[in-house]
Amino acid sequence: MQRLANNMEFSSDYRFGFNGQEKDNEIKGIGNSLDFGARIYDSRLGKWLSLDPMADLYPSESDYSFSLNNPIKNIDVGGQFVTDKEGNVIVTFKRTRREGVDFNKDNSDYVMPGPEKTRMKNGKAEVYRESKVLRGIWGSVLTNKGTEIRVFIPTVKEVRTFVELKDSETGKFGNGYYKEGSEQRGPELEYNCVTNSLTKIRTFIIPANDITNKILGEEGYTKLEQGEMPEKGDIGVYQADGVGYPEHFEVYLSSDKVSTKGGYAKDYGPVPPKYSPFIQNRKYSVMRKRIKDTKTNNSFVRPLRRSQRNQGYNAVLQSTFDSIKKEVVEKENKKE
Repeated sequence: MQRLANNMEFSSDYRFGFNGQEKDNEIKGIGNSLDFGARIYDSRLGKWLSLDPMADLYPSESDYSFSLNNPIKNIDVGGQFVTDKEGNVIVTFKRTRREGVDFNKDNSDYVMPGPEKTRMKNGKAEVYRESKVLRGIWGSVLTNKGTEIRVFIPTVKEVRTFVELKDSETGKFGNGYYKEGSEQRGPELEYNCVTNSLTKIRTFIIPANDITNKILGEEGYTKLEQGEMPEKGDIGVYQADGVGYPEHFEVYLSSDKVSTKGGYAKDYGPVPPKYSPFIQNRKYSVMRKRIKDTKTNNSFVRPLRRSQRNQGYNAVLQSTFDSIKKEVVEKENKKE
């Protein structure tokens, strides 16, 4: 009987390897480097070749370890939007209002609402919330199907607090006043629960009401199927009846712990799922990203300068952004 060669690499033409990720065979040979989107994985060492963007969540682990050194229990995913070749999210800054995209008129403020509170005033209960007003600039990123999503990049360290009062008849927040003085923006005010769950970026904010169920679908998120258990990188989604967008996100850090990152609150550490201090009494579902993110080969996208490499995004001109959007949409049309 003829003996088969001891070689599991039956075809060099097969593009995918460990964890279903695409091979990068150009430098280290077939199957020795795998492209996970945000980072390159060396399958011989069992390590990443760059720092973990979420390393601050795991101070006891190496910044280069894969799946917290437990690939059976945990997974590492590349949840981003459309990126450059290095895994940096493509973004363009908006300086004017643009048809079809509802940006702030002055393109400079972002309000992060705080939790509802109750206080007594003149013998009556008054419902209010303290919202943080950030100064910065609006921009856009692209989903994997070419839909624009707003992002806000804070640029000014000073943050003001606006006290909003809830109208007892309409149930909406409206009138209010600014507190005197300002405070310095800390790292918790540079991103929110949406950014924390859908990307690995800690330098911009994604408005929650822009992330509809349709957008989640375009990014490849679907609910866990029967028999599937939550894993690291999955997201928990809180949603109320009649609301077209999720009201709070939480990212799974393991099968039984999630992040507590809220709107402008610090992340106080892992807690059990469905135990959010920010929202209660909402429908809850666990979703998993099941597609790889789109990478652009646009020649006008430049590599990041050294001073920009910790930002996680690559800012391009509007014309380049429009060109990338067209490229992504055409790719999707060909798939269909």
